[in-house]
Amino acid sequence: MAMFKGYQIICKSSSAALSDPLRQRILLAGSTRPNPAGCGGPSAAAKAATSKPVIKNSVGELDSSCSFSEPLFPEGKPSARVHRLSDAPKLGVDCFMKMMPNTTVLLLSSALLLCSAQAVPGAVSPTPPELWKDYDPNKGDFKEEIIRQEVRDGVFNRESYISAYVLGEEVRVYCKYSVKEGAKLAPGLLNVHGWMGAPGIGKDFVEDGWAVLAHDYCGKTGERPHYTKYPESLRHGNMDRNVAGPVNTTTAEGKDITDPKQTSDYLWYAIQRRALSYLEQQKEVDRSRLGASGYSYGGTLMWNLATDPRVKAVVPHFGIGYNDYYRSRRVWMYNVPYTEPPKTAGEEIYLRSVAPEAHVPYITAATLFLNG
Repeated sequence: MAMFKGYQIICKSSSAALSDPLRQRILLAGSTRPNPAGCGGPSAAAKAATSKPVIKNSVGELDSSCSFSEPLFPEGKPSARVHRLSDAPKLGVDCFMKMMPNTTVLLLSSALLLCSAQAVPGAVSPTPPELWKDYDPNKGDFKEEIIRQEVRDGVFNRESYISAYVLGEEVRVYCKYSVKEGAKLAPGLLNVHGWMGAPGIGKDFVEDGWAVLAHDYCGKTGERPHYTKYPESLRHGNMDRNVAGPVNTTTAEGKDITDPKQTSDYLWYAIQRRALSYLEQQKEVDRSRLGASGYSYGGTLMWNLATDPRVKAVVPHFGIGYNDYYRSRRVWMYNVPYTEPPKTAGEEIYLRSVAPEAHVPYITAATLFLNG
């Protein structure tokens, strides 16, 4: 069973192999209250529902194979329309929702069940909103340095470096930006690459009228001429272990983290928010229509961005979180009956403050998770 804001959705996923404790922890982003019958099964109204919602767009219909129950609020039913349906092998983007600030949707694949973040008993580390309350992504001069700028086939393209300010340090962020020449009030899309990836625009979105910004957060690796440049004190922003390598639940010295701001994810979250600020100040962009799409680890980073009130819709694809502890310690693999091993102090901090799934209760953007 799954829910989105205003509705409960009964998703016909093959989740029988997952244990009851997992199913009982389901809570989707933006849901307004738990399943009245308990997360382990549908409500009576849901059982009685028979209609299948079909998400439509200009090129066809996407059958979500779900059944709607009665709405959880009395004032009416929200709608969901897909802005785009693309071939996943071609772009890695299955679809992007038309921006809807008050609707959150989740599609489950036959082998996936998403669960909410669990509060860690006795944890004193901040929640995601508490962690980010003092961070201002608009603060400081961008110090834009244009590397290349041209118009080709009616599309304006620019590569540049901008400054992001994180933990008192300056990071030089490499960005690419493309939009149709002469566009006005174009919806803005932040396109976030995956693990060890590089910024890519997604030309189909530009052709459809989007203003697209892609930024690098991988850092130095190989012989790339352009990449985001982290200062020495933030060298763990570099993904490549030959350069530094990431910090998650333990520091580079192998000790438990004591502050969520020690993590690489914190740096990457901050940088993508700064990149969003750069996108929204472009003259072609309609600031009231900002969205984001992230592939693989870029999809994992979307959970944080979906809590940014400037963002109206996000599509994380093939990146669903639950990496540290659940994946790294194989909690969800070959674990029957389901048990959870004791968490380290670093894991408790990470899971409460930084982990993608920790953001679930605070997501405000319309959200479409795609995974296979």
